Amino acid sequence: MGLARLLLGLVVAVALPASVPRLLLGHWRVLLFTGIYGAYTVFPVIDGWAAFSVWFVTIVAGQADVLIRKSTTRPIIAVETAADRTTSTGILRRFGIAAASAPSTALVVVPIVVAWLAFYGASSGKAVTRLIQSDEIGIVISGLLLAVFVGNEVVALFVRRYLPLLGQAQGGVNRIVPLGIYVGWVERAVVFAFVAGGQSDAAALAIAAKALVRLPQVQDEQKGSILGQYIIMGTLSSTLISVIAAVAVRLAIGLPAL
Repeated sequence: MGLARLLLGLVVAVALPASVPRLLLGHWRVLLFTGIYGAYTVFPVIDGWAAFSVWFVTIVAGQADVLIRKSTTRPIIAVETAADRTTSTGILRRFGIAAASAPSTALVVVPIVVAWLAFYGASSGKAVTRLIQSDEIGIVISGLLLAVFVGNEVVALFVRRYLPLLGQAQGGVNRIVPLGIYVGWVERAVVFAFVAGGQSDAAALAIAAKALVRLPQVQDEQKGSILGQYIIMGTLSSTLISVIAAVAVRLAIGLPAL
């Protein structure tokens, strides 16, 4: 189980920053994530100089991966500008939804931390240590991150051939692809959670619900053929990645595949 946690965690620590556009905005963000998640993955499993060696190599590999991708590709999702954030915030407020910010998130987290300390008291440090050292929790977290974010790179390989055709048919692929990426994140998270939890029927229901929502777009005569192929290929590959990751997690922690 320790080896499974180590391998899954290292893949996430190295590959995830290049799969999330906001992490690509600065090398310090990549360094921070790779360093913290690499430490969370390595040190509970390996001891001594070997642990520091693996951790250092992980950080270097994460930085190198981002540098290579920046020099050879352009991100599909454009970086959100201040004007975009203002516009999106205004739209959310019109519907009575407050856009999340760092202070508002902190206000939610603080009571949880206080409740944790009050519940465990003097043993709160030991409880945190147990959570960090738990191989089961580490495997599940790494599997989820791998399926949701790193899985996006695999999906892109399947749908890449449709992007030029989709751009010609739709008059601008930039209106379709960003939304599809975000929907894919949610879709893979839902499917992974259901399959990893042993509820494969619920995962099938979620996929069917997405198909019904997308049906009007696919039936549009002007764009149905190309868009339909793009959606079908994206959904199938996204589902496949989520199921494989969830099954691998279940097997790694000693549960039956399904």
